[in-house]
Amino acid sequence: LDERAINIGASLTEAQKSENVKLAISAALSLGCYIQGIDARDILAPTDPVKIDALLWQLVRISVFSQISLRNFPGLLQLLHDKEEFNDFLRLSEEEIVIRWANYHLEKSGVASNVTSGEQELADGEKFVRIINQIHPSVLPAAVISQPAPARIAAVLDAARRLGIQRSFSEATLSKGNPRVNLLFLAEFLKRGVGIEADDTEKKEAAKMMEDVSNASAESREERAFTKFLNTISDDIWVQNLAEDLKDGVILLKILEQISPGQLNWKKAVPHPVNKFHKIQNCNLAVDIGKRLGLHLESVAGSDFVEGNKKLINAYVWQLIRYYILKNLGNINEEQVLDWALKRVTREPKITSMKDPSIRNCHFLFNLLETIDPRVINFSLVTPGISPEQIQQNAKYVISVAMKMGIRTFIEWEDIKEVNPRMILTFLTDIYKFVNNPQPKQ
Repeated sequence: LDERAINIGASLTEAQKSENVKLAISAALSLGCYIQGIDARDILAPTDPVKIDALLWQLVRISVFSQISLRNFPGLLQLLHDKEEFNDFLRLSEEEIVIRWANYHLEKSGVASNVTSGEQELADGEKFVRIINQIHPSVLPAAVISQPAPARIAAVLDAARRLGIQRSFSEATLSKGNPRVNLLFLAEFLKRGVGIEADDTEKKEAAKMMEDVSNASAESREERAFTKFLNTISDDIWVQNLAEDLKDGVILLKILEQISPGQLNWKKAVPHPVNKFHKIQNCNLAVDIGKRLGLHLESVAGSDFVEGNKKLINAYVWQLIRYYILKNLGNINEEQVLDWALKRVTREPKITSMKDPSIRNCHFLFNLLETIDPRVINFSLVTPGISPEQIQQNAKYVISVAMKMGIRTFIEWEDIKEVNPRMILTFLTDIYKFVNNPQPKQ
């Protein structure tokens, strides 16, 4: 989100307020928040606080947990269980990492019982004290364990304040045993001292592993975008890890059922697979349906999903998303989308394809958005787009302008810089859909 796109001032118009809210909702969606059923009206004139609470929780969760990674804390590698490998660590959710970290320190303190969910097991404060004492013994001495539960919780909160944890945790919220609150609280302590020293070998290993992940950044960005897109298809579909969540074929079949109703016969599937053969059966069925839809899947087999072959999984999912997008726009093709955009933009520069290198300066994209609502763009902020810094500034701004207009998109600024034709297509189709399927005024 480019803050230059935010409308700022003491006397904003209703239209400007609406633009800000649209920008916030679209940005939350691009972060991976689940926002089905939430639009600007739900925030500007709220009638259902549950929707607002759900959105705020997701944003708080992202803000707290996003810093928990091997790059920031290489010592977390020691939390791997026997026979687990680096990729197994990458599959863990942030909550699972925090729980493993808490149990690591509980075991060191001599406690046999583990934290499993963060509910009542933390409510009396004893395990909080034991965990924090292992990392910061001078801030929270072990003697506090013998005190009554209210005194333990009070001591834990005092330790939090002394360590600079400023969030609004209270005795009442911690003692209720709310798993979300308690895991957020533990995460704040983890961020202030993991309490697991990594030796030089582990630091080098973690750095090498994270470098390998970074080297596949373009593929990772696509995977993130695909995941977020799939989560907008239906309330019944929620994907967190593309390769992992599609392994048994069930979610994949649900996606196909939504994308092309009538293609799937559930009698040929196994809704609750219990072994590898069931999973392959489901995934083979998904590949067969994909071929009937005209997807090019000569190199893809059901076993590729079960084995987690990311390259082939991404290839399948991209074709499925492309099919769904173009079908929903009236069974048009990429050439028609490009032709539509070129006809709207009457001045130079023009582009010749989704791979045109001039896309990276964003001038064509700005001009396209200007044809929809010229008021939204401040052209004094648009740079020539020559240097890497100027390209980055323009790319971030043009995406935020689109979001501000109410266009929901998953493209990232690096996709524009690298002229990723897949993501450029999704951006143009997002704009096309917005123009040809206008949203109700908000």
